[in-house]
Amino acid sequence: SNPRFIRQLQLSTNGYAIDIHIAGRYAYFANGFDGLRIFDLINPSNPVPVGLHQPTNNSVMAITGDGNRAYLGTFKGFEILDISSPSTPRSVGKYPTSNAGLGIAVRGNYAYLANRGLGLEIIEIADPTKPRKLSSVAFPNARRVVLSGQYAYVTANTELHVFEVTDPLKPRRIGGYDANPTLYNTAGTAAGLDVAGGHLYVADGSEGLQIVRAANPA
Repeated sequence: SNPRFIRQLQLSTNGYAIDIHIAGRYAYFANGFDGLRIFDLINPSNPVPVGLHQPTNNSVMAITGDGNRAYLGTFKGFEILDISSPSTPRSVGKYPTSNAGLGIAVRGNYAYLANRGLGLEIIEIADPTKPRKLSSVAFPNARRVVLSGQYAYVTANTELHVFEVTDPLKPRRIGGYDANPTLYNTAGTAAGLDVAGGHLYVADGSEGLQIVRAANPA
């Protein structure tokens, strides 16, 4: 109820913080051209850099994690890291695509990639050394993806798409929402997305925060 500023963190000089994953005492920053930056936050007023992963000729655009694995959306697709030692993250497997992976969500043996040019891609990760695409739904400008129950929610500029993903082999679009219907494709870019308590929270760029009821996705 009374948030207090503690510290501003300078990640690097070339990249920019696009996404973040917190696991225990560590923060993992998707830092664009400067790759993945890892900080120890045991003392929040004095974050300590402890690790770095820099994909060759690539940029890190999104991150999520599960246990000792980190899952990256990159400018060239999708990558899985072993982060059991945060100071020495290690690449385990990759799935290359022809466009940028701007958002990533993981559940069980499946990763859901919001691919800027290809739409929603569902990737099997049961063997993390050999991720493989199971299915996809094509639409332009996919940016972020979150999962809730049997649904995947994907932002695409001013649009929000809703997919039923009970069968990862057959994702099905069942609904959607234009996050800025009065300024369609001219202002308000749905760049961030989260879900809680039956509502979607859309960081909509110049149009601020949009809250959408998700109880009836259709």
